[in-house]
Amino acid sequence: MNHVIRSIRADEWPAVKELRLAALRDPVAHLAFLETYEQSAARPDSFWRERAAGAAEGDGARQFVAVGPDGGWAGGGRVPWSCWSRRPGSRTSSMP
Repeated sequence: MNHVIRSIRADEWPAVKELRLAALRDPVAHLAFLETYEQSAARPDSFWRERAAGAAEGDGARQFVAVGPDGGWAGGGRVPWSCWSRRPGSRTSSMP
């Protein structure tokens, strides 16, 4: 399988919502998430737009997805910005 890992774009908020809700349907989701499927599903579209915009711009966290050859999202994750800013050798690194 050839997947491409990339950052999400703000205009992909419907796919961000779909991916999150799919993850929350997992029977053991309560071990990884601080919210339930029902809580997330009840959020308005404005929440998902803002979440995707922030994650696309790296506002606190950056969201990445694995995109399959067919263009479908196979999975993803969010990485706190602090992890990126502390990488040795990064432009924003506070480490020598």
